[in-house]
Amino acid sequence: ALDVKHFSIEKIHYLIASSQVFVRNGSVLALHQSLELQGVLSVSPFSHGTSLYLVVCVRRETGDGCVLFQWSGGRFQNPRPLPVSSRAQQVESLNKGVDTLLLVVTEGSSSSCEVFVWGSQQQFPQHSQSIPHPGLASAKPFTLPSGISEYTRTHTHTHTHTHTHTHTVF
Repeated sequence: ALDVKHFSIEKIHYLIASSQVFVRNGSVLALHQSLELQGVLSVSPFSHGTSLYLVVCVRRETGDGCVLFQWSGGRFQNPRPLPVSSRAQQVESLNKGVDTLLLVVTEGSSSSCEVFVWGSQQQFPQHSQSIPHPGLASAKPFTLPSGISEYTRTHTHTHTHTHTHTHTVF
């Protein structure tokens, strides 16, 4: 499945599809940038402080993981690895006040949701907690009207139904 996300900067609209960034030019989407990544599984653009970032989960021969890019000079640049100990399959972001939460879903026999917190005084996201859950397939962050941030996790039992549960993260 192709992961597609939208973001805009200074009233210019962009679309990210896998490793390609498109810019809206009138009624047409034109290729703006190709990230030097293959095997992209999931992307999540987000703002932290005054900057825009993109976190990408990739599957590659040298090891699966996540890469963090910063928007600079009209492009995503300066890729930095986000240390994930298991095979990452999905990433989502959530801004909570001045902090940014990154939720990384890992797969395998010990699947989990790895939570990274990027505080306003930190230079890089820090691993905060691991929420183990066998059969975890996805996580979707959302904020309730009360301001409490939660995430929805979905898991699938073999030969049965898909179940969704909601948990408070922060």
